[in-house]
Amino acid sequence: MSVKAGEGEIWVGGVVQADSQTYEKDAELSIEAKPDEGYQFDRWEGDLSGSTGSTTITLNTNKSVDAYFISEAELKAQPPAADAGSNKDYEEGRQVSLDGSGSADPLGRPLAYAWQQTDGSPEVTLSGANTETATFTAPNVMGESSCLTFELTVTDAENDQDTDIVEICINSTNIAPHAVVDNDYQSVNGGDCVTIDGSASYDEDGGIASYSWTVFGGLTAITDVIESTVSAETGDTLTFVAPNADGSVDIRLTVEDNEQKTDSQSVTVRMQAVDDPDKVDSDGDGVGDVCDSEIVPGIKANGSDGPITAASTDNVSLSVELFPGSFANIEADWWLLADTPYGWFHYQLTEDAWVGGPDTTSYQGPLFSLGEFTVLETPLPPGKYTVYFGVDTVVNGDLDFNTEKLRYDAVEIHVE
Repeated sequence: MSVKAGEGEIWVGGVVQADSQTYEKDAELSIEAKPDEGYQFDRWEGDLSGSTGSTTITLNTNKSVDAYFISEAELKAQPPAADAGSNKDYEEGRQVSLDGSGSADPLGRPLAYAWQQTDGSPEVTLSGANTETATFTAPNVMGESSCLTFELTVTDAENDQDTDIVEICINSTNIAPHAVVDNDYQSVNGGDCVTIDGSASYDEDGGIASYSWTVFGGLTAITDVIESTVSAETGDTLTFVAPNADGSVDIRLTVEDNEQKTDSQSVTVRMQAVDDPDKVDSDGDGVGDVCDSEIVPGIKANGSDGPITAASTDNVSLSVELFPGSFANIEADWWLLADTPYGWFHYQLTEDAWVGGPDTTSYQGPLFSLGEFTVLETPLPPGKYTVYFGVDTVVNGDLDFNTEKLRYDAVEIHVE
C-alpha cells in the first residue's frame, strides 16, 4: 500500500506509515489521518474516500491512499453554515420544534443561534429563540392552513454569520359550522310576509361569527325586487314581502365561524300572484303591512309613565327608549320636546342640553334599538311640564303631525 500526506501523517495499525508499505493480502487495517498543528483533516482520496479521519481498509489488492489536510487559519476565514431544517406541517395545538442542529462551523466550534419569525400570520412566541432548537405551540389559524416562515442566524467566534429559513405550515383542525334553515321550500302568495329562520345554525367547536344572505337564482321580476333587502340582512333571520308575481326565487344562507370556515344552505320560495288589496304597504315605508312591526317610542319621568307630582327641590329624571320594530336602519327625524311654563324647549343630542324652541330635531339618522337613555336629571321650577319623545320617517326636519309616519309618547310632570 502506498500513502501520501501533507501537513499531517497517516498512521496504519497504530504506526506512522511510510510512503509505501507491504502487507499480507486481504489484511484489514486500521488507518488514521493525524494533522500537524494548525491543520485539520479534510478528506481521503485515491482508494479511500470520505471525511472520517479514522477508518479501516481491506488490502484485497494494491492500494494507494491520499490524506488531505486544511489550514485552520483558512477555515477561520470561512463563515459558518446555517441549517434551519426541513419544511414541515403541523396541526393546531401541536408542539413545533425548529431544529438548527444541522448548522456547522468549519472548525467544529460552538455557534451562537438566533431564531425569528419573518413572515406569516399569526405571530407566535418562540421558546429558546437563542438556542439550537426553538419551540412554539402551533396556533389556531384562519382558513384551512397558514404557513409561517422562520429565519435562523448562526454566528461564529469571528462574528461571521450565515442565515437559513424554514417554512412551518399549520393545518386547521377547526370543524366547519352548519347552516340550518327551518324550511328549505316555501310556497306563498304575492304580498305575503316571507320569513326564513336560520337561527338553528350552529358551530361544534366555536360559534357563528356572521350570517349572510344572497339571491342566486329565480325569476328576474322577483329577484330584482328583493335582492337589496336580502343582501342587506346580516342576522340569523331573513324577512321580506313576496312580490306579487308568478315564479320562484332561490336564496342562500351562508354562515361563517370565527376561523373563517363556512357552510351554506339554500331555500326556494315559490310565489303566486294574487289580487288582494289588503296585502299592500299602506304607510309607504317600504315594509309591507304583513311584515310591519311597529315603532315603539317610550318616555318616563322618575321611572313612571306619568303623570307624576314632584316638589321643586326634588330631582326629576327623564329617560327615553325606542324599539324600532321592522324599521331598524330606516332614516328618521328624532324629536324630544318639552312644553313648559316658560315656553317650548327641545333636547339637542349633540350638546346634551335643552334649548329653547320646538322647531328643531334632536337627531336625524337611522332608527335603532335604544335602551333607557337619561336626558334630564335635575330639580324643576314649579309648574306643569309635558314632554314628548317621537320619531317620524319623513326626514325633512319638520314635525309631520298629519301623517301616520309620526310615532310618539308623552309624560306629564307637575312640580309644586
